[in-house]
Amino acid sequence: MLNGGSSETKQLETDILIAGAGLAALRAAVEAQRAGQRVTMITKGIAGRAGSSAITSAGFTAAIREADPTDSPELHYADTIRGGGDVNDRTLARIFCHEAPDRFWEMVEWGVEFDRDPDTGKYVQFKSGDHSKARVAVCATHKGTGMTLPLKQVATSVEYLDRVMALDLMFDGDGVSGIVGLDTQDLELVVIRARAVILGTGGIGQLFPVTSNPNDVTGDGLALAYRAGAILRDLEFVQFYPWRLISHVRSRMPVQPSSFAAGAILRNATGDRFMLGVDPERKEATTRDFAARGIYTEIVEGRGIEGGVALDLSEIPVETFNRLNPRVAKFFEQKGLDLTREQLILAPEGHYHMGGLRVDEHARSSLPHLYAVGEVAAGIHGGNRLDSNEIPSGQVFGRRGGIAASASAADRPAPRIDTDRVRYWQARLADMQRDAATPLDVKEIKNAVRDAMWRSVGIIRHGRTIEQGVDEADELAARLAAGRPADAGDLPEYFEAENMALVASLVTRAANLRTESRSAHYREDYPVRNDDEWLANIDVCQNRATDTPQLEKRPVKVEEPLNR
Repeated sequence: MLNGGSSETKQLETDILIAGAGLAALRAAVEAQRAGQRVTMITKGIAGRAGSSAITSAGFTAAIREADPTDSPELHYADTIRGGGDVNDRTLARIFCHEAPDRFWEMVEWGVEFDRDPDTGKYVQFKSGDHSKARVAVCATHKGTGMTLPLKQVATSVEYLDRVMALDLMFDGDGVSGIVGLDTQDLELVVIRARAVILGTGGIGQLFPVTSNPNDVTGDGLALAYRAGAILRDLEFVQFYPWRLISHVRSRMPVQPSSFAAGAILRNATGDRFMLGVDPERKEATTRDFAARGIYTEIVEGRGIEGGVALDLSEIPVETFNRLNPRVAKFFEQKGLDLTREQLILAPEGHYHMGGLRVDEHARSSLPHLYAVGEVAAGIHGGNRLDSNEIPSGQVFGRRGGIAASASAADRPAPRIDTDRVRYWQARLADMQRDAATPLDVKEIKNAVRDAMWRSVGIIRHGRTIEQGVDEADELAARLAAGRPADAGDLPEYFEAENMALVASLVTRAANLRTESRSAHYREDYPVRNDDEWLANIDVCQNRATDTPQLEKRPVKVEEPLNR
């Protein structure tokens, strides 16, 4: 039995409400706690162990002068803009690169352990093809929990509400006033009033059939922000991680990009080193957009090997590869396999979304008292994120968002419950019990969204298939609106499927509008970058009058020469 009556609605109040519990969200919580605010954090999983942050390989880029006196935040900034195809928000990108070193040392102070040189004891920064300097520091555990759990220990006064899914934003006369959520265990509504709300809900990885993202990353933050009237940006830019190991293993196992800067090579079925033709200058040590397209092209044109391409380690010392890829090395050692003798096959996977809520330098969205940090926020990375730029940018803007939200909350009267939204959701849950609604296989619809996204806005796109993706996403959304989950226990997945279908519709529409190829957005029918027409961002918001997406092209503010 689904609970929908007011008696089953829990009501809570806080100062700062954070949806999500990854690294950026935790950093915002730390800052809000420092400001003396009451902080409540909701997450679909367990705080510090859910979302993409917990399973990342834990790289952190920063121009740390102690490690390399020749590096600088301005060099990091130039790399970030170049890698982002010149459509980054210049203000956000510059702030990120200049403040990242301070956030690195802060993590060290809080107990995060990074790899050190065994001889000198100095922190090691690895070379990656998309950075001009060796600036990728890596958590010693090579796991995201080596960062998330220490940050959670710093956020000692935060109230953690695990297993709660954010469904909708509430409003009062001052702006956003909290969230209507769903307790995913007892299927009861949870209404939380807050003076400020920070979204840290992550990306859209689960909108693709093969992804590095865990099951809970379903675009929820984008969906609820769009429905509430927030402006979204850069939704067409989706990054595919090129180097997922698909041979020998069952679970996800990435080969690190630093491997290619150190000499690893990719070959197709005929033994050709095909990346020489994709990026003659950087070859395999290129940005992720070039590498993903290069590998995918070999696969679809019949030169692949069992669904991927071969990793050739003949030009990299095995000790170096093992140091850069300890998880891979440990796996093969446990299996009693010799890395240098086995055929290693790699293929791309859905990985990261450059799009998100449009925010300013304080992580403020277009809606009063709503903030966004981490992957759910847009602008910093432009059209393509560089290796390990996400964790430090999340720390930079998590801190800034926590400060700004706390200042806003301190000056705001007690927020009021949005009774209209609460009653709407109470009625929806009650309606889910009606036999008249069509019972749906929610998992089947989720898979249909993934298939539509892969065909329409995968690694290589075409206007014809993008338009088909728009239609498919809208049809799936309509099916969900007319139905209900066949099993009561699938209610959280039903709402996830709704979010996935909506976000798929928005992403495909943005991809259809951008009639060029730039960074991670590559169209066969428009294969050339067109700065005269498309040195611009695409903003998306809901047209309230027609209840349809409204897309608008916004020229990028460029203060320096373009990176050609």
